[in-house]
Amino acid sequence: MTRPAAPPRADAPRRDIAIAGGVVTLTFSGSWRMDQSLPDIEAVRQALAASPAPQKLVLAGEGVSGWDSLFLTQCRAIIALARERGVAVDAGALPAGVESLLALAAKVPERQGAARTAKGTPFL
Repeated sequence: MTRPAAPPRADAPRRDIAIAGGVVTLTFSGSWRMDQSLPDIEAVRQALAASPAPQKLVLAGEGVSGWDSLFLTQCRAIIALARERGVAVDAGALPAGVESLLALAAKVPERQGAARTAKGTPFL
């Protein structure tokens, strides 16, 4: 017997997308933490690929009730999508600290050889 799907939590992460006048606005709300399921990023990809092409992406997070590194990772992925398409990004309306952490992450290059790689076959 399968259990019915649990209703979404009241503080579930949410990302609303609005497109107007060449500007895509993503409004984040809810708790963006690792214990939550995230909205699919495909809708953002489609909004950035719209015709005519958007000129600007605005990230707004006044409704975010909590966040951790998962939120930063999501924002970085969205910003990368925008930059791939030559879309300017305004992250000034994100929660306190997020914009500066995103800027810092963009400035620090990945250390060569720092990423883990698989070594041989596992024993078990």
